[in-house]
Amino acid sequence: MSFSWVIFLFFGCVCLLVKQVSEFSSKEYGVEQNLDKMQSAWTGVKFEYSVWHATGTSVIRAVDDIQQMLEEHLVKTQSLATSPYIGPFEDRVKLWLEKLNLVQDWAL
Repeated sequence: MSFSWVIFLFFGCVCLLVKQVSEFSSKEYGVEQNLDKMQSAWTGVKFEYSVWHATGTSVIRAVDDIQQMLEEHLVKTQSLATSPYIGPFEDRVKLWLEKLNLVQDWAL
């Protein structure tokens, strides 16, 4: 085996490793992007309420769009939580899922 053959094999292994790390990093970045996009979608969302005339209790109104977004984000976040690429974002995803569940339990 010649030295040039050893160099060829070494760089082939390095290239394969770089490719695998790159693919994994890209998928982790996708997790981060999805999480950022969902969280920014909730910025500025306001729950409107009115007083129920019979009891004086406040009730949330116009919840259809909010409920649809909440359900979509719950499904996406649950999917992210089971992703093998969650690594550096695991705590952030779990916290986001807890917040979404809190909104679901409290408001809808």
